[in-house]
Amino acid sequence: PPKRLRTQPSAGVLSEGGKHFVHTLKEATPRGTHTASAEYKTVAETPEGEGAEQRARRLKTQAQRLSRARTAVRTSIDQQLQAEAEANSKREAVDAMCEARKAHWLLHLARSQRKLVLWGQLPPPSRTAATQFGFGPGIW
Repeated sequence: PPKRLRTQPSAGVLSEGGKHFVHTLKEATPRGTHTASAEYKTVAETPEGEGAEQRARRLKTQAQRLSRARTAVRTSIDQQLQAEAEANSKREAVDAMCEARKAHWLLHLARSQRKLVLWGQLPPPSRTAATQFGFGPGIW
C-alpha cells in the first residue's frame, strides 16, 4: 500500500536489558470488528565504532523486521476479513433456506385451508415455491 496507508508503530518500549526498543504495530479492520498486532525490535543506541557498512546492515535488518511485522498484521487482518465474509455468506444461505421453508409452509397452509391468495400479493420466495409446485399466475 502507499506509505500514508501503511501501518505505523503505535508504541515502543525499552526492553528489560535496555539494549532494544520493542515496537508494536496495531491495525483494525475497516469496520473495526477485528484488530491485529505484531512486535519487532530495534537497537536502542547506535553501537560505538559502527562503520558505514555495519550501519547499513543494521538499518536494513530493522527495515526487514518492520516489513515482516507489517506483513504479519496485514495477513492476520486479511484472514479475519475472509473468515467474516465466509460467515456472512453462510448466514445468508441459511436465511435464504429459512425464507424458502417459510414460503413453502405458507403455501401448504393456504392449500390446506383452501384460501385464495392473489399471485401479485405473494412475496417473491412464495412465488418461487409456488412455481416449483406447478402453480403460476393463471393457475393459482
